[in-house]
Amino acid sequence: MKKIFGIILPLSILASVSAQDRKLALEYFELGNFEEAIEEYKLLLEEDSANNEYNYNLGVSYLNINIDKALAIPHFELLTKNPKIEANAWYLLGRAYHFGYKFDKAIAAYQKFGALDKGSTYNREDIELQIDYCQNAKEMMKFPVAVSFENLGKSINSVYADYYPFIPVDESYVLFNSKRDINSKELEDGSYLPSIYMSKVKDGKFQKSVPLPSPINTEERKEEVVGLNADGTRAIFYFEDFQHYGDLYESKIEGNVLREPVKLEKTINSKHTEIAGCVTSDGRKFYFASDRPGGYGGVDIYSCQMLPNGQWSEPLNAGPTINTKYDEDFPNISPDGKTLYFSSKGHTSMGGYDIFKAKWDGKKLRLQVFRTWGIH
Repeated sequence: MKKIFGIILPLSILASVSAQDRKLALEYFELGNFEEAIEEYKLLLEEDSANNEYNYNLGVSYLNINIDKALAIPHFELLTKNPKIEANAWYLLGRAYHFGYKFDKAIAAYQKFGALDKGSTYNREDIELQIDYCQNAKEMMKFPVAVSFENLGKSINSVYADYYPFIPVDESYVLFNSKRDINSKELEDGSYLPSIYMSKVKDGKFQKSVPLPSPINTEERKEEVVGLNADGTRAIFYFEDFQHYGDLYESKIEGNVLREPVKLEKTINSKHTEIAGCVTSDGRKFYFASDRPGGYGGVDIYSCQMLPNGQWSEPLNAGPTINTKYDEDFPNISPDGKTLYFSSKGHTSMGGYDIFKAKWDGKKLRLQVFRTWGIH
């Protein structure tokens, strides 16, 4: 017999409860609802702390949510003490160390995984890149940059995911995306479809954010703001339907009022994925990210020129100074049009997406590096 919450239960019932809890945890895990899976597996580990499945799935869950991913370390450390454990646990331990800034330990875990010559093909092909990331990180960390972060508070942030903020140069408002449960469809993984929110500034303070009205926000698709020009008069949106087909749209902004979005022409939108975009201050050039074929690999950054007829030209790949065989994304051009900011998994990234900039010297873009930790 065992007492739970003050009630004495027979062992037969306890076994049934444990099986139900395990089934629920596994359902959350397989649906990608990692936040709920974490809570369930933490409870299961209180009863069976050495269980391989519980530790493995809890560790994977920690690696897949936006909290301290290093929380996965003790679970994979426990697993890798067992010589018969699945080889991928070594790769995942390396990822956990990597997120925890334990770069030498991460490299050792990756090398151990490589030496086993087992595990998933993707992970085995990825370890050399991850080791390179760790080596880059070790060099970058030798020259830290003093940066302070300030939370924007409850007027902007919620208990849900709030992301991709865009602010004009006069800082009169902020546009951002949020996966809140307000007028939004719940997905299988427990999250909600994103909607676009705005917060205006009054007396130097952000006011309570509000969702943009229809036809920008709807209950029928995924909506995200993915770009804004410097003076805040032209916003770029990404709209995706339930068949996962998405396109870029543009909305003019007049007095902080957004006009009905207009789908960008076929020179920009294609049968492939266009992710983010931005317009120069003079409105003559459009930068965007796309995974269309013919690039350097993965997602590349492209640009279009405004033609005399008011249409965008055919896109031009930004070239090897900007694009690599890995993903480049979220271009953002400076107000003077001379500096392109973007994220990349290539170049000298410390892991995942890092922030880079390229300056226009009158002839071509020359790459410079922001020394910032990657967005994994």
